[in-house]
Amino acid sequence: MAEEPSANITCYFVDFDRSIIVNIYDDRGMDVYSPNKAIIEGLLNRFSKLGIIY
Repeated sequence: MAEEPSANITCYFVDFDRSIIVNIYDDRGMDVYSPNKAIIEGLLNRFSKLGIIY
């Protein structure tokens, strides 16, 4: 795992049916956006052991 970001990319995945946008910003993480609070809460519960910061 890199100490400095090493992916020089801009990458978004958009799911219009589920109202989710995923922004993969480097090789260490991503942001997930959704106006649906239940989607975000479900992801936080599912992946809480990974050290998610919100």
